[in-house]
Order: sequence, then C-alpha cells, then structure tokens
Amino acid sequence: MDLIIVSGISFVVVFAAFLILVNTSHTSIIDFVWCFGVTASSIFYVFYLDGQITTFGWHIIVLQLLWFARLGGMILFRTLALDEEDGRYRRLKERWGEHYRRNLFKFYLFQWGGIILFSLPVWSALILQTKLTPLGIFGETLALAGTIGAFLSDWTLTKFRQDKNNVGQVCVSGPWRYSRHPNFFFEWLYWLGLAFMGVNGITSLWIFVFPVMVLVFLLFITGVPTVEAQALRSRGDAYRKYQQTTSVFIPWFPKKFIE
Repeated sequence: MDLIIVSGISFVVVFAAFLILVNTSHTSIIDFVWCFGVTASSIFYVFYLDGQITTFGWHIIVLQLLWFARLGGMILFRTLALDEEDGRYRRLKERWGEHYRRNLFKFYLFQWGGIILFSLPVWSALILQTKLTPLGIFGETLALAGTIGAFLSDWTLTKFRQDKNNVGQVCVSGPWRYSRHPNFFFEWLYWLGLAFMGVNGITSLWIFVFPVMVLVFLLFITGVPTVEAQALRSRGDAYRKYQQTTSVFIPWFPKKFIE
C-alpha cells in the first residue's frame, strides 16, 4: 500500500508540474521536483513502515534531508541563476519541435518513475533492517562522506564558473583535479552507503542492486554522457585534453598529457 500511495501522490505532483511549466522557460524545475519527491517519499516510508520511528529511522531521515539540502539546493541555485531556459532543456525543445509538449510529458513521466525508483533504496533498507548495526554505521559513514564530497565538488565548480575569466575553461581544482565527475562519484557513494545500512544477513544482499542501478544511470544514461557532450560543445579542445588526463569517475591521480 505504501508504494501505491507514493506512486499516486508523486504522479499528481509531476502532472501538476507539467501543466504549470510546459509553456514557460523553466521546465528544468522538474529536476528539483524529482529531488523533493525522492526525499518526501523516503521520509514517508520511514513513518509508514516504522510506525513508531526507531533510531534507525531517524538516521535515515537525517541522511535524506542532508542529501536533499545538498542536491536540491544546488539544483535550485543553478535554476534561479539562469536568465534563460537550461541548455539541456532548450536543446530538447529544439529537437522535439512540434512534438515538444507530448515528448516533454513523456520526459516528466520518466522523472515520475525516477522518484519511485530512487526512493526504493530507503524502502528496502527499512523492510530489511530495524537497527543500526556496525555495517550500518559503515554505510552511514559512506553516505555522509558522499554528501560532503558532492557538496565540495558542487561548491568548487560553482566558484569556478562565477569567475568570468574562466569562461570556456575547465575546472581542474579540488576534487575536479582527480575526477571529471566527482559529484557523480560521491552521489553514487551516498546510495552505496544506504545499501550497506540495509544489509541484514546474506539474504538481504539483493539491496546492492540499487547502487548498481544508480551507477548505470550516472555512467550511461542521465549523467556522464549528457555532461560530457555539453562540455565538448562548450569547451572543445580544453575538455578533450581533460578527458585524456583525468579519470572519468573514480578519483585518481591525473595522467600526463600526450600531444
């Protein structure tokens, strides 16, 4: 029943967002709606499944709120700072042409599915585990490290982009010296940590399906491919050099550039 409730309410929210945003230049706000939906769904699961909230449940709530503060805050800041439509959504509008409204609705439905899918790790952890075990503490440490690392990555990149002298240049300071997508790596670390928190014996190891799922999304679907394509368009040879010297995902020491 809890999954049905989340599916129904999140659909109504996403559909309302579509009706409000479809004729505006702010369709990218759906990214924030997705982030909020995942967090709200996760907290709902804690209250619904726990009844009387356990210490484990409170730890989950705090982790999710920190995750939302970091990612939701970054998305909102980025959206409000734009004077025009987000470049990704502007290109989608150009590509879809006369079928824009229909395809945008399909895209929003994809985001609705994302709310359900990305809240399932918390749901799974709650049905598998009721207390914070030593392995759970390890997982919580990973999740916190992921949130902090992603925040530092976002903050470093934001400061870099605010300097007009860096237009067309590539950020290679802080975490970006060791990975082309440190924010994605630390984001994945967060979901890996949640999986460890839910482990309760060998039969519960299926929960690691979720960090694998997140990894696939980040590396092959919505993360790295989209960002790299945009970076090559906007930064050209500077980014090609960056690709040759810097790890795509896992932070590692940069290689020497070969002409």
